[in-house]
Amino acid sequence: MHAQLKMAAVALALLASTGCTNRYLAEAQSAQPQGTAFDRALASDYLALAEVEYQQGDQRDGDTYARRSIDAAKGKPTQPDEPGLRHIRGAEAAEVTAARQRLVKALDGNGRTTKPDVAARAQSLYDCWLEQLDENLQKDHIAACRDGFKAALAQLEAAPVAAKPVAPMAAPEKFLVFFDFAKSNLTADAKNTIAKAAKATGPARLIVVGHTDRAGPEDYNLRLSKRRADAVKAELVRLGVPANQITAEGRGEADPLVPTADGVREPQNRRVEITHAR
Repeated sequence: MHAQLKMAAVALALLASTGCTNRYLAEAQSAQPQGTAFDRALASDYLALAEVEYQQGDQRDGDTYARRSIDAAKGKPTQPDEPGLRHIRGAEAAEVTAARQRLVKALDGNGRTTKPDVAARAQSLYDCWLEQLDENLQKDHIAACRDGFKAALAQLEAAPVAAKPVAPMAAPEKFLVFFDFAKSNLTADAKNTIAKAAKATGPARLIVVGHTDRAGPEDYNLRLSKRRADAVKAELVRLGVPANQITAEGRGEADPLVPTADGVREPQNRRVEITHAR
């Protein structure tokens, strides 16, 4: 009878332990994650580790990961595990200590904000690495956690890829139509230039601006520049460009292509400029 009571006590203890474990797991699984993107990702990663540990019968580490998942889900994530709290010695102790320093630096250096998923993966796999080293039972598990952590840490430490510079918008194509002195009629060369402008137009609007040189009175030159612009517009319309797609104006001698003194005849200033509006 005494032996049976002893066995019953052991069974009750096991049931109590299992109940405690299930409570942590159930709470972690039912938690509604709050906090930052990093907090939510960390809660998910710790929960995954907890479930694996429970499946393998490791109640202690299962509870540890479940509680860390719960804390992260509440927006109160724990720090990466401390190597000094584990039974890790020699070169491995130095390695994990140096790795933790790099991890904390990357996390505190805005890693939780800029790369929340990667940061959470790095922290959870670091803890996994320490746990597996502490147990020192399954070399493949140690390697998986270590290699996964190192890959995540490399991503976390990597500098953001610079955005590809946007190519500057090309300057509007400009066509120059030249005129004889005091004339607004179109020469053969002028018509060829206008034809090229019409062909390149497409659906874009055209800005047609007439100019003169500085020979002659200003008011006369203003009227002459307008006649030149109107002549070019008329030719564009004849070539099929809709009239409502063209804006024509004259600026007289106010905007010379080649600066000159007043009264100077300059062929380069006797022109109409055709540009595509952007």
